[in-house]
Amino acid sequence: MKRLLLTILLLIPYFLLAQTENTEHVINTDRPGASDASRTVPKGYLHIESGFLFSVESINPSQEQQLINFNNTLIRYGLLKGLELRLNQSILSSRILENGQEIGVGWQSGLAPLMLGLKVNLTDENGFLPETALVAEVNLPKGNGNFQQENFIYRFNLTALNHLNPDWLLVYNLGIFQSFADESTQFNYTLRSSYTFDKYTPFLEFYGNRSKNTTPLNYINGGISYLVNNQFQLDAYAGIDIVSLYNEALEYNQSFVSVGLGYMFPIKK
Repeated sequence: MKRLLLTILLLIPYFLLAQTENTEHVINTDRPGASDASRTVPKGYLHIESGFLFSVESINPSQEQQLINFNNTLIRYGLLKGLELRLNQSILSSRILENGQEIGVGWQSGLAPLMLGLKVNLTDENGFLPETALVAEVNLPKGNGNFQQENFIYRFNLTALNHLNPDWLLVYNLGIFQSFADESTQFNYTLRSSYTFDKYTPFLEFYGNRSKNTTPLNYINGGISYLVNNQFQLDAYAGIDIVSLYNEALEYNQSFVSVGLGYMFPIKK
């Protein structure tokens, strides 16, 4: 059963690409990058967004953790105008290296906790007033292997967008991330600038988080998306942490690279 679920998660985003539909709606994904989009999926449409990510994280020069997210799949459905339902599931694998040598049991794989949520439109863009939406999500205390989670974790994220000109966009998010089991609230932010050239949209993004009990972590990433057609988008991006730029005492380092896609289609009744 577990193998069947993994196979379905891997194949869902790709077999749909064989379908072709004409639509006046243009896909508006939550990827690439850390920022959520400020617009919901159109009523009656299904978004499937999926990607592969490889990251390396170290807290000292001799030890590092490598993480592979094989298929971070986000499914979004436009239930009503201005309201979407969201479901996210990832297949993960990680290992620890000491001085470049694998230690422990090597690669350990499993399913990340299932995430359920919704997004609701708040305002349309009007002059200096941005287009805004609110995302509310909860991670269920599930998962397996090293990726099990014992408590419910919720996230609220306010996302906003302003056009600086017809092709130049500024997207910014503010959010919180917290477990029901404790009071250690994590605050998150993103600031993303993108410019569209025909079907290509390069972007640059700053984002980070901070909480009462941890060192603030900040990152920069950049990449590009390509709109194949109104329903289908490809993307690639990479990023690094910038902790060492403002705190030389910390030996924390992280880098990552990701490729992915987004596909949208109407649900026929």
